[in-house]
Amino acid sequence: MSIEEIESKCSEDTEFIQPRECYDEAIVDVKNHRLVYDFEKLVECQMDHDHSSYFEAIEWIEYNILRTIQYLGQYKPIIKYEDMEDSESDSDL
Repeated sequence: MSIEEIESKCSEDTEFIQPRECYDEAIVDVKNHRLVYDFEKLVECQMDHDHSSYFEAIEWIEYNILRTIQYLGQYKPIIKYEDMEDSESDSDL
């Protein structure tokens, strides 16, 4: 899916994980104006962006992204985990 296709399915209130130049590669779908990010792709993006290890990237994402998603608005991102094939988590835990 191209960034143009993604943006055409978003509302003006859709929340992107920032910085977009780092994390847009992890977008796998758009559902009801909410971006769906693949967790493993987020980790890969973080590793490339920060030159961090796999575990450092996971720790950074958990602390800086997953904890904050719950405070975003109606169109906050959804995080899809590989081990949850047909289900997603929007990090509302």
